[in-house]
Amino acid sequence: MDSAFYVFPLHGGSHLFASNILSECVDFVAHRAHVSIVDMFGQVWLTV
Repeated sequence: MDSAFYVFPLHGGSHLFASNILSECVDFVAHRAHVSIVDMFGQVWLTV
């Protein structure tokens, strides 16, 4: 894993978006549903 934060669908699958900047991931999920932002250590930061 090369990025600090990843956006994953809640029901499994590969990541949809990755970034080293949390706010970029938050912007990405603003218009999506059923996703989580997870850091490289597995900590969930946001679920929508």
